[in-house]
Amino acid sequence: MKKWMPQQVLSCSLCGKVNDSINHLFFQCEYSDQIWRNLKKKLIFRGLPNRLDDIISMLSRYPYTSNIWNFVNRVLLASCVYFLWQERNSRLFKKRKRSVNELENVIQDHIKMKLMLIKVKNSSAVKAVASLWNLQLSADRLVLK
Repeated sequence: MKKWMPQQVLSCSLCGKVNDSINHLFFQCEYSDQIWRNLKKKLIFRGLPNRLDDIISMLSRYPYTSNIWNFVNRVLLASCVYFLWQERNSRLFKKRKRSVNELENVIQDHIKMKLMLIKVKNSSAVKAVASLWNLQLSADRLVLK
């Protein structure tokens, strides 16, 4: 956008306090930081950092396995990035805003849908994920309670 409007200083469309940048958007901005901190409570790696580069670096050190927690960690990060970018663009180009709670609920619903699409085995990890995300195990799937 800086190439298209070189004279204009673009402030963050989420908080309006600092210049727009990728590092600020993920997760230094008050708005995105609040969402990330709230959703991190539903991860096994609650100690994940709050900068996108650091998060990716930490998650990439863990091999991708079929472990349910591995899936949740990666889907949660991808969903946060996707929906925060969508919110940024919606505010910039459509002048539509969602509150932190609204966007958090959208992200949580998206993750629940992703969880309901995968086959799972009856294990303590799956039961823990189901409990944390307000789902229940039914045969080889997670379903809404």
